[in-house]
Amino acid sequence: MKRKMVVIFAVLTFILTIPAFAMQERSPAVMPSLSFNGTTATCTVSVYGDYTTDEIEVDVELWQGKTLVKSWSDEGTEYVDSVRKATVTKGKEYTLKAYATINGRDLPMAYITKTCK
Repeated sequence: MKRKMVVIFAVLTFILTIPAFAMQERSPAVMPSLSFNGTTATCTVSVYGDYTTDEIEVDVELWQGKTLVKSWSDEGTEYVDSVRKATVTKGKEYTLKAYATINGRDLPMAYITKTCK
């Protein structure tokens, strides 16, 4: 009888932990990336939400100093991968900025700065 109770307890423990994995919360993330190929910049922003139902909006800006080179917006559910190309000048420094919201909640602005070589 004692052995049977141990087996039942082990099975129940296993079954009750499965939903915990399915609902595991992730940390939201905003990840900008900037690369150059000659005078073409590839601007990528990936935004990941907590859950598969999260509504994500992202506004992206590419700056050269105080000059706005390009801007755009994207949206999606659970995650957004936003990629655009822009013409740039060699030797200049560029900053890619991303402003994201998840379910209407603002995330901290994320950015990356690189020089086109």
